[in-house]
Amino acid sequence: MTTFSAQNYGLPVQGIIGAIALGTTQDTATVIVTQATVFTEVASGGAALLPSSNSSMIWLIVFNRGDNTLFVYPPRGCIIDALGVNTPIGIPAGGVAFFWNFDPAITPGVNWFSSAGLAGGGAVDVVGPFVYASSFQVKADGKVHSTALHNVGLPVGPGDGTIAANSNAFSSASSDLTAEDEGKAIQVSGAGAAGAPLYTTIATVTGPTTATLTAKAVTGVTGADFCYGTDDTTAWENAFAAASAAGGATVLAPVGVSIVSALTTPVGINLFGSPCNTYDGDLYGGSILRRLDPTLTTPVVKLGFGSTTYGMSVWGANNADGLNSAFSLLDGGFAVLDRCNMYLCSIGIDCQYRQVVATRCNIHECGGGITQPVDSRILNNYINGNSGAGIYCGTGANDNTISNNKIEWNGGQNILLYGCVNLDVTGNTLDRSGLAGIEMVGVGNSDISHNVIRRSGRFAEGNAAEDCHMKIQGCTNCTITGIETYTGANDDGSGYNSPAAALSLQQNTNVFISGQWVYTTTPFGLYYLPGVVFLPGNLGLGDTVSAGVGTVSIAQGAQILTTTGGGAPSVAITYALAAAGGWATYSTGRWLEVTFYGRDSVTPNSVACTLNCYFRMEAGTPVLQWDITNELLAYFGGPGDGTILTITPTISSDGSTLTITVANTSATIIVNLEWMIQRFGNWNE
Repeated sequence: MTTFSAQNYGLPVQGIIGAIALGTTQDTATVIVTQATVFTEVASGGAALLPSSNSSMIWLIVFNRGDNTLFVYPPRGCIIDALGVNTPIGIPAGGVAFFWNFDPAITPGVNWFSSAGLAGGGAVDVVGPFVYASSFQVKADGKVHSTALHNVGLPVGPGDGTIAANSNAFSSASSDLTAEDEGKAIQVSGAGAAGAPLYTTIATVTGPTTATLTAKAVTGVTGADFCYGTDDTTAWENAFAAASAAGGATVLAPVGVSIVSALTTPVGINLFGSPCNTYDGDLYGGSILRRLDPTLTTPVVKLGFGSTTYGMSVWGANNADGLNSAFSLLDGGFAVLDRCNMYLCSIGIDCQYRQVVATRCNIHECGGGITQPVDSRILNNYINGNSGAGIYCGTGANDNTISNNKIEWNGGQNILLYGCVNLDVTGNTLDRSGLAGIEMVGVGNSDISHNVIRRSGRFAEGNAAEDCHMKIQGCTNCTITGIETYTGANDDGSGYNSPAAALSLQQNTNVFISGQWVYTTTPFGLYYLPGVVFLPGNLGLGDTVSAGVGTVSIAQGAQILTTTGGGAPSVAITYALAAAGGWATYSTGRWLEVTFYGRDSVTPNSVACTLNCYFRMEAGTPVLQWDITNELLAYFGGPGDGTILTITPTISSDGSTLTITVANTSATIIVNLEWMIQRFGNWNE
C-alpha cells in the first residue's frame, strides 16, 4: 500500500471511485481531476480527458471498472504516445492504464505517454521503451495499492508519529495499520539515542492507528516523521532486469515512498521519477527511495555507466557513517542526475573520481554535498545545510565546471578545492559557510570568477586562516576575478558577524586577483603571508592591517595606509619616465594618467580620482604640470573629517623618474589604496 503526497503538480492525489463516463467525444469527455480515478460506469464509446498542465512529470492512473471500453483523450491539440493529435487510447473493461506527462524538453512533440491498457497486478510491466516499476489495483477498502511497491510512506504534511521514552507503544492518527503490517520494518525520526532515528520492527498491531514496536524508544517524540513497510529492493531489481532485457528501456518510478536497501542501475538504464520540489529536505511528494536501516553502509543507489536519473529523491538513514551516500558512480561511470533530491545521507553524490552531470538537484542535511568529481559539470543545484563541505574536489578531482549553484549554510566550506587543477568555478552564490566560503589549497591553473560570497566563516571565529570569504594557500597560476563579498550574522541577527577577513592569502605563486568588491564590517580585510600575488583594481580589499603581520605592502598597485601614528601612513609610487638625459631639449611632452581607488576602515565609503601629469623639457629642465579630475569623494569618513588623502607628484632633476607620494593625514582611519597607471603620447624619443 502506498500513501501519496498531498499534491502532484497541482492534482490532488486522493483517488475518485465511482467516476462516470457518459460523453463520447473529446469535448464532452469526463475530465480527470485526481491522480487515481476509477470509472465504475462507462457508456458505449464513453470518454475521459487527461488534464491540461504546464508542469512536467505528472503521473496518473485510470481504472476502467465499467462494462465498455473507456476512451481516454489527450488535451485538445496534444498527443498520447505515437498516436495522432487529439487521438484517444482505449482501456478495455476491467483494465487499467498508467499515464505520464514528460518534460517537453525531454520528449519534444509528445505530451503524454501511457501504459496502453495494462490490466495491472505484476511487479514489472514493459511497454515499448518503458518499464513501469509497479502496477496498481483498487482493493475492497477503496484505496489505491501498488502490488510491487507497497509501503506506507510519510503522512501528509508534518509527521504525527508519537512514542514515549522507554516505551514501545507507537501511535499515528494518519496510519491505517492492519495485521499484515506486523513484522515490517519501521523508522521513527528522533526516537533513538540522542535524537537519532529509531529503527526496529512492528511487533503487534493493536489498532488502525496504534502498534507495539519490538524495541523501545530512547527519546520520546510527538509529531515525528516515520516510515514503515516491506523492502522493495527485489521489485526494483526486477524492473532493472526487465529494462536491460528490453534492450535498454527506461524504468518509470511511481509517486510515493519505496523502502530499499541498496540499488544498482545497470549500464545504460535510465530511471525516471516524479520530482519533489523542495529546498529544505521536506520530502513529502514525488518518487522517494527511502532507506530505513541505519546499519547499512553502502550507497543507496549505485549508478551504472551512461545512466540518467531524473526526478528521484533519496532519503538516507543517517548522515554520519561516511559510506551511506545517496548516489555513487560505478567503475568507469558516467551518469546524469537531474532534479533529484538527497536528504540525510553521508554524501549526496559521491562521484568516486568519475564523470557526472548534476543539475537542478537539492542536497540537504547530508554529511557532504558533492565529492570527488572528475571531468564533471555541476550546474544549477541547491546544496545547503550539510554538515561538511558543500562541494569537495580533492587531489586528482580535476577538470570540473562548477557554475550557477546556490551553496549555503554548510558546516564546512561551501566549496573546498584541495590539490586539484583545471577548474572553472563561475557564477555561484555562496552564503553562511561554517569555514571559508571558498577554500583553495594547492590548486593550479584554475579560474574563479563572478561569484557572490556572503557571511562566510560562522564557525571560524578566531581562526584567521579560515575566518574569511576565500582562503587561497599554495596555489599556482590561478585567476580570481569579479567576486562580490559581504559580511553579516544569521538571518535573525544572531550568531557571529563574519568573516574577519575578505581574503586569506598564503604562499601562492602567480595568483592574479582583480576586480573584486570587498565589503567587511569586521576588524580585518586581508590576512596575508608572502607569495607572488597580483592585486590590481580591487575595491575595499584590506580594510585594515591584518592581525600579526603588521603593515601589508603588496606590489602591483596596492598599499594599506595606516594612521599617522601607525608607521606607514604614506606610500611613494615611482615610475621611470626615461633614461637620464634621454629627453630632447624641447620635447613635445608626454601625458601620464594615474587612477586611484580607496576604501576606509570605518564605513563602506569609497573614493576614486584621476591624477593627470604632463611632462616636457624646457631648455634641458624638466617641467611637470598636474591636476586632479574625476574625483568621486573628497574625503573618507563623515562630514567634518576633511580631505584625509594628499597626493603630491614630483619629477627628478634629470627627468628620468616620476614620484607620486600619497599620504594619509588621519589619526583614526586606515585606508586601503590602489592605483593604476596609464601613459599616453610618444614615449620613444
